[in-house]
This record gives sequence, structure tokens and C-alpha cells, in this order.
Amino acid sequence: MPDQYTRTRAQLGTPALDVLRRAHVAVFGIGGVGGQAVEVLARSGVGELSLFDSDTVALSNLNRQLVALHSTLGQYKVDAMAARIADIDPTIIVHANRMFYNAETAPDVDLTQFDYVLDCIDTVSAKLLLIRCCKKDGVPILCSMGAANKLDPTAFRVADIEKTTVDPLAKVIRLECRKRRLGKVKVVFSEEQTLPPLQEEIEEAPTAARRTVPASNAFVPAAAGLIIAGEVVRDIANGEPQKQLSKEFVREWLMENDFQGKAGQKVPEMTPAIVDGISERYIELYEHITGEKFEKGDTDNLLSRIEKNVTEYLNK
Repeated sequence: MPDQYTRTRAQLGTPALDVLRRAHVAVFGIGGVGGQAVEVLARSGVGELSLFDSDTVALSNLNRQLVALHSTLGQYKVDAMAARIADIDPTIIVHANRMFYNAETAPDVDLTQFDYVLDCIDTVSAKLLLIRCCKKDGVPILCSMGAANKLDPTAFRVADIEKTTVDPLAKVIRLECRKRRLGKVKVVFSEEQTLPPLQEEIEEAPTAARRTVPASNAFVPAAAGLIIAGEVVRDIANGEPQKQLSKEFVREWLMENDFQGKAGQKVPEMTPAIVDGISERYIELYEHITGEKFEKGDTDNLLSRIEKNVTEYLNK
């Protein structure tokens, strides 16, 4: 029987849609980029969403932000977005968090509960903190770089932070990630040169957090949101978070053994103890997320177990 995900199922398949329905994705920053990203995630069937933003809808948001309507002025963006999601699919679980992610609030957020994190924050310190914490907890993260002061929605690219060009915010994040040895970070960035705002047209006063008021429009941030959410939907449907998690655990182990990939440097031996250690991290995450005790299977006589399973399958 057709349902609201019939067209999505026809493209991705039932198994992929089932994975999306079980996924829990966090979006930090529900503005021009983040709001559009949340909409895509909801309409793609992601079953649980956690939204983080401390801002309320303002008049200046009406030109570009999905949650901004005259009827939502003054409302918390996360609340307005939660109401919108409920109207798209009331079965989606939504956690609306009226908070800004920083050093003070970070300890209150358990990142290990998420299958994927979207960073749509527009401050450098918060972005770097979120990246570092996701890396520490082994949670896949995708970051949006600058979307303000641009006019070309076709200039966005998806790449590792080390492969970014032109984007001033990406340059800062790239250098800071190097300093902190954070490794690979998947980002969406624009190759368009920044266009300075027309100073004679600016009517808003700068704030303590923002020395200059950026110019923006309805189509560039929205394009970035569509791209970043589309990337996450495809990654989850293809099982990419699990692959990223494995790579991150191994990367940390290499760094702990002072391996930097330099010419002539020998790769350290991955002993059974290391493999067991990585397995224990998976078990720890499983138990933390599910609240259930992980029961280890018998690893003795693997060959006989395989033969038994194959025989039982063939005799069905």
C-alpha cells in the first residue's frame, strides 16, 4: 500500500529506508543551512532527529530560513522546526534543544547516541569543539562551511577539509584541524569568491559575536543545506557511518603509535590486543546506545560453526 515514502523507497529500496528509519541524526544550527537540511532528513524518512539552536526567529531570517514565517516570529527555531517536522511525519521522534553548543554546554550532550552529526554552526570555536568531540566519541560528522556573502548555489562541493579552496571559513577550520591533529573532516564548501556586503545598505547593528553583518539570500544557504543533508542520507543508506567509525578508531590507534604516514615510516603492527581493544569500543558504544548487555558469541571452532550454518541453510 502506498505511503508518503513510496517514491523514496522506489529509489533507495526498502532495506535502505529501514536503515534511515532507525537512524538518529543531530543537527547543530537551525538557520539557513541547517533548517533546510533538517527538512530533507525528515522528508527522507530519518526516524529520529535532535535539533540544537538557542536562537529565536527574527525578522531578518525571513529572507532565507525555512522556519522563519511571520507566524513563527519570536519562537525558538528548534520549536518551530519540530512543529514543521510533526506536520511532515508525526511518527518522527524530535528532540528540540534550546541551546548553543560550546565548552560550557558540550558536557550535557551525549554525542554517542547519534548515528551522524551535521554541523551547521557559524562560529569557528563551536565548530572545532564539535568536530573534536565527535572524533573523540567516534561519531561521523559532516560540516557546512561558509554560505553567506555568496550568489552562486552551484559552486558548492563535498570534500575533505584538506581539499578545500577559496572558502575563508574552510581555510581557518583547515588550519585549526591541522594544529589539533583532528584528521579527516568531511565538509561542504563553496568555490565562489566571497562577495562583501554593500555597506551602504546594511541596516543591522553588529553584535559581540559578529563584528560584521553578512549578506545572504534565499537560494545559496538552501543549496548548501540540500547538499549536506543529501550526503548524509546517502551515507546512512549505504552504511557509511560504520565505515567512518572503523577508520576513525584505526586512525586514533596510528596516532597513539606516532605513525604519521611519512616516507620510510613503518606501519605499527596491529596485534590481537589492538583488535580486541577496537572491538571493545564497538561493544561499549552498542551497550551505551541500546542500554542492553552485549553477549559475546563463542569464537572457538569457527570453521565447524560455518560448516554447520552452511549445511543447515542448504538443507532448508
